[in-house]
Amino acid sequence: MKRPLIFFSQEGYDGVTTKKIAEVAGVSEMTLFRHFGSKTNLFQDAYDTYLYQPNFESLFQTGLKGDLEKDLLRIGHVYLDVLNMNKSLIMMEIRSQSQDSQERPPLTKAPRLFKNQMIKYLDQLRKKGEIKDENPELIAVAFISSILGHFFRETVCHGTITDINAQEGIEYSIKMFAKSISIS
Repeated sequence: MKRPLIFFSQEGYDGVTTKKIAEVAGVSEMTLFRHFGSKTNLFQDAYDTYLYQPNFESLFQTGLKGDLEKDLLRIGHVYLDVLNMNKSLIMMEIRSQSQDSQERPPLTKAPRLFKNQMIKYLDQLRKKGEIKDENPELIAVAFISSILGHFFRETVCHGTITDINAQEGIEYSIKMFAKSISIS
């Protein structure tokens, strides 16, 4: 299942055929369709299984300690690691946006799950009175957007805007972010 992701990242979503995937997997194309139903389902299953879920589920279940700034730094670093690990797939999706494709890989599922986990985490802090009584979704989207901004600045602009790397930028942004939503 990891092999199709390599094909997708190298060839682009539209450049990979189910025939090629089936051939490399040693199964018939019909078997592939019986199991997954579509190329989009195959892509999403491989993406969810190998790249997204193992990182964030464990982080939100056991990896946070209750210190707002430290937790946000941990979440931010893990999110940046996931973005970097998926860089070729993300860039594939950006390139594909300019092409007219009938079938799009649903790359928004993982970010939505992450956003929902962030909302739940922030809402718990809000209910405990540890952060300001503001909309947790707005806070989550602002946080995620900050991380994405540093990732894209480094990935797309290749250091032409600043010499500050994404890790350093994220750490500063998160410290400022934590101060802005904290009660104390």
